[in-house]
Amino acid sequence: MCKRQLHEVGELRLCGGVGFPITMEKDKSYRDTAIRIEGVVYELHRCVLACASAYFHTLFTSSITANILEHNIPDITVDIFLLVLSWAYHGECTLQSNEQLVPLLYAANMLQMDLLQSTVGHAIANNITEDSVFGAWDLADKFDMHDILLPSILKLCTHCWSKIMNDKNKLIFITFKRLCALLGQDGICANEYDLLEVIDNWLSECAGTNDFSDEMIAQLVSNVRFNSMSEDQINSFTKKRWADNAFVLKSALLSSKDNTKRPRYRGPRYGVNDLLEKPDPTTFLWTIRNFSGLYERKKTSSLPFQWLEWNWAITLYPQGNQTSSYMSVYLECLNTDRLERGDMINLAYEIKLLSPNQGENKSHEKRFSAKFCSKTKDWGSREFVCLNELDKYKCPVDSVVLVIHFFQADESS
Repeated sequence: MCKRQLHEVGELRLCGGVGFPITMEKDKSYRDTAIRIEGVVYELHRCVLACASAYFHTLFTSSITANILEHNIPDITVDIFLLVLSWAYHGECTLQSNEQLVPLLYAANMLQMDLLQSTVGHAIANNITEDSVFGAWDLADKFDMHDILLPSILKLCTHCWSKIMNDKNKLIFITFKRLCALLGQDGICANEYDLLEVIDNWLSECAGTNDFSDEMIAQLVSNVRFNSMSEDQINSFTKKRWADNAFVLKSALLSSKDNTKRPRYRGPRYGVNDLLEKPDPTTFLWTIRNFSGLYERKKTSSLPFQWLEWNWAITLYPQGNQTSSYMSVYLECLNTDRLERGDMINLAYEIKLLSPNQGENKSHEKRFSAKFCSKTKDWGSREFVCLNELDKYKCPVDSVVLVIHFFQADESS
């Protein structure tokens, strides 16, 4: 298993290679090749280099180059080659800083050292920042490392969604394929109306350099679930320049209603406030469609949403958590790792289960006064509502609605 460890302050240790006995590198008796890097000649062992690198294996076995005693390797600096040698001889190497990761990745790719390249890729994934995220995405495309880098890239992009999408300097690095991948993420803290705004802004920025067909625009818009938007909101976007052709919204609308073709969604997007008659900034609403199908699942969660400076999600146990007679519901704080030891988030809130049924508003609610900390990430009710009573809260289309309301300081008493 590839590992990455912090060695000292500013240093990064990569390990997980094969390596040879430590005496091998010191033994000069059997050194049978020389490698020249930036004018510096290193006397080394063919067997070591050939085992670590497919490039060197080919170099030493080819009928053309096998008898050459000294080989010049271009495009690699001395400091990076020393890291390569450390990996080949010892199965590990220590980087002086994160800035050596990308040059080492290029060297590993050129020398066809797959294990080193994979290890460096994981280290890059663990060190992606908001400023380097699109550079990392370029590396994923160049070296076909999407399986290693893309999960971290998408996670950071969804976490910094607003900052990235409101920065014109970052929008230019988002290609059509990248925007499709981002819009398809369930973790985006944005409602459907905001997603259409992002598409509109992106098309405006890229219109001068790209020619987008109706089919491409429809593919972008298909990530929006129109059934969580009001009719007025949908109509406002039909007046946009890129939505003049009815095909765009028609195709996207059909796609949004075809759940069988869109398995990437773990659950419906939480149309924050969109389904409330009087939107309330302290209230978040989660509509769960096809609720009966959830009985086969032990646990499901809403998409993340923000309240104050914290990220939250509603966690639902359809068949109960350590109980078989009740549905369990909790509020979960997703970033308690930001709390210092001893710090707490004091919160008063109400979770309500409601459903308009036959013209009559039915609801079931419980109020909580909770203290979230690094060890207590969720708070709610194991016995929120009896399973035998759930039918009366379902809509005719097999949906239930969970609402969470945060109390202000003057409300919580």
